[in-house]
Amino acid sequence: MLKRNQKALSKNYFRKDRGYRHITEFGFIYGTDLKPVQTPYYNGYQRDDFGVSIHTINGYQVWPYLYVGAGLGIDRFVNYQQTFSPFYMRLASEFLKKRATPYVFADLGYSHLWKQKSDEWVTYQNKGGLYVAVGGGVRIYTQSRASVLLSASYRRNASSTRWWYTQSTDYVYFIQRSYQRLSINVGVTF
Repeated sequence: MLKRNQKALSKNYFRKDRGYRHITEFGFIYGTDLKPVQTPYYNGYQRDDFGVSIHTINGYQVWPYLYVGAGLGIDRFVNYQQTFSPFYMRLASEFLKKRATPYVFADLGYSHLWKQKSDEWVTYQNKGGLYVAVGGGVRIYTQSRASVLLSASYRRNASSTRWWYTQSTDYVYFIQRSYQRLSINVGVTF
């Protein structure tokens, strides 16, 4: 009886091969800076960086093996106290027509860096840059319209910051960073 129920459950799932599809993902971000940053008053050093992200993607399942969508997200890096909002296009593909199927995806777009708060001593001008993400995982179909996504991805956010002391504009400091991080994601799609 139990084997029959498991077999029926493995064949009885909801799958839509064409049409609108929404994805929401929550991720844990981890990375280590490999190249130190050196400026006269700022000595960067290698350190671990953690963060969290939430992304939403809306798009169209063109055919069973191709999904095209547009995404928007928030990536918060804890150690550097910087927040990015990536805007991107996603291409994704699934490989099998089974209840649990592997998939891959690629994102390309622009990542907006939220303004760092200036104070009475220091003034900041922030700029975002190129956003790239590639990854893969597994999509698990359920009996309802919602499916579960488990994935890992490589993400790259770029930023540049100009800052100076408010009382004196004699020296302007410039820092460019490239955040290359691993992200572990859990999501839902319907």
